[in-house]
Amino acid sequence: EIATIVNLAFADEIAPVPRRQEDFAASDELAAIRRALEAAFARELRLSIDDRPREPDRRDFEELPWEPDDAEYFPRMGLRAVQKFRLGAVYRLEEPPRRVGLVWGLYPPDLALAGLVDQKIAIKAEWSAGRDLAIVDLSEDEPEYIWHAPPGAFERPSIRTAETPVAGATWTQRLVSVLVLVLIALLVVLAGGRGRAGLVAPVAAALVVGLLLPSLGTSSGPVELDDDEAGALFLDRLRGIYEAFSFSDESDIYDALATCVSDRMIEPVYDEVYESLLMREQGGAVGRVRELSPITTEVVERSEDGAEIGIEARWQVDGEVYHWGHTHGRRNVYHARYGLARTPRGWLIDSSRTLSQERIELEDGP
Repeated sequence: EIATIVNLAFADEIAPVPRRQEDFAASDELAAIRRALEAAFARELRLSIDDRPREPDRRDFEELPWEPDDAEYFPRMGLRAVQKFRLGAVYRLEEPPRRVGLVWGLYPPDLALAGLVDQKIAIKAEWSAGRDLAIVDLSEDEPEYIWHAPPGAFERPSIRTAETPVAGATWTQRLVSVLVLVLIALLVVLAGGRGRAGLVAPVAAALVVGLLLPSLGTSSGPVELDDDEAGALFLDRLRGIYEAFSFSDESDIYDALATCVSDRMIEPVYDEVYESLLMREQGGAVGRVRELSPITTEVVERSEDGAEIGIEARWQVDGEVYHWGHTHGRRNVYHARYGLARTPRGWLIDSSRTLSQERIELEDGP
């Protein structure tokens, strides 16, 4: 899918439509604007998949929510800068593509800089293909972008498991179990007055059961974690939380989170991370996590039964934020207290409390 957001000022430059008011498009005028924009896109936007030109199977159009008060930030364009539309072109594929080429040919004058700089507007887009993500710049001088599928781009992200370490039985335990059961089998046979032939089946059964018995019933008791193991396991679960959002379907995200956090934590963790990535307070800006770097991880508390471990951690998250006409890097440093708990699904994050959060703004992009 190619999803494009344009404002009314952009639409006027590439596909002008007569209106009753110059600075505003009424609801009954949107159909004409849609037809004009789709015609312009059909002429100036070309897509090829595996070197074969493609036309969209479906086109979508909608007016996006906008605030008239925001026009004060655009003295040159007024309301035309804040009334926005989304156009979608959907291409159905039978199999993942190896190569996609996009040529964008719509470069009207940059009205925001009119009278100051005479230049055409440049396009900045987010390219998302499978797990491959990039910020793409398109301009009149460089109007084409060609994407080659990297190895594994469309492999479904694997959901990590939260396996519980099981304490295995020692050979001494197994031998004792075998001897005890064989003795019981002998006594039963002798008491019944049967001969040697009657010993074969009971003794064979005793051997099998004796070898297996020490392994039964131990799954509820994972081995104890020392401080290093607890810290490593915590970081694995923390990375898993961020990696869960590489899935596109909400149900897959929930399934992935279930391997990192306890049941009661899934919903709040989903809401917290989703909101931090979407950043609604910045007009729906999209955040992408690039790297998680641990700073310190320390075990600060253990419960008497060893089933809960308190961990205090500091870590850094580097990413990018992309929103309307602007992109920049972002670095967040977190300090939090977490609780690991022993559950039927293994050691999982069962509690969290943020102690501090520092946002470091990196150099802005164009």
